[in-house]
Amino acid sequence: MKKKLFVIPLILLIITGVAYGGWYVYRVSIASTNEKIEGSGTIEADELNIGSQVAAEVLELKFKEGDKVKRGDTLIVLDNRVLKDQVAVAQAGVDVANAAVDAADTDAKKKAAEAQVDQAKASLAIAQIQQGYAVITSPVDGTVISLPLSVGEMANPGSTLAVIGKSSELNLTIYVGEKELGRVRVGQKAKVKVDAYSDKEFVGKITEIASEAEFTPQNVQTKEQRSNLVFGVTIRVDDPKGLLKPGMPADATLE
Repeated sequence: MKKKLFVIPLILLIITGVAYGGWYVYRVSIASTNEKIEGSGTIEADELNIGSQVAAEVLELKFKEGDKVKRGDTLIVLDNRVLKDQVAVAQAGVDVANAAVDAADTDAKKKAAEAQVDQAKASLAIAQIQQGYAVITSPVDGTVISLPLSVGEMANPGSTLAVIGKSSELNLTIYVGEKELGRVRVGQKAKVKVDAYSDKEFVGKITEIASEAEFTPQNVQTKEQRSNLVFGVTIRVDDPKGLLKPGMPADATLE
């Protein structure tokens, strides 16, 4: 009987301990789940490099770095004098070829002259297209991030004339620790704020989570934080009114 009396309190103690342990784990998990995941970074835009198609001197820059542009806006004007001369030469070739058709006195000569006309017209079309390359326009709405060449410098085929950040594709990258990674998912919403518009809140959505950990970037303030392994989380930020610009510091809170 005494043995049974000893066993019953022991069982009750174990049950009580297990129950308390479960309650404690539940409370910790709830607290962890309710903790906000916050991060800071810089607003960035998907960049578009606009290159030169021809060799020509830069005559005029219509915008400066940081300016907003619309699709079709003229960004840069190149010297087109050589290109205009090439168009004139090509047009003269068309005129000569047409004259040869009129002067042909046999069918064979006429057919040969007509072939020359087609070739001359093709050369003219190419020259006209190249002349159009002297005016550089923006293919998208966005912000001028950089203009590598100045007025008076020479643009060469393939050289970058302007870098445009697409205003429709603004991103913010924050860094999340491994312990918090399980509470982050693609498609998750975020609230984004910037100092320039402290009274406004922008809506964002996670579009990418890094598959590999990295050390916290060097611009983080403390050495201890920089030594931590983190995962980059990319947030696409909605900016329908075009208020945000690349380079703006921003804070994000994941919902």
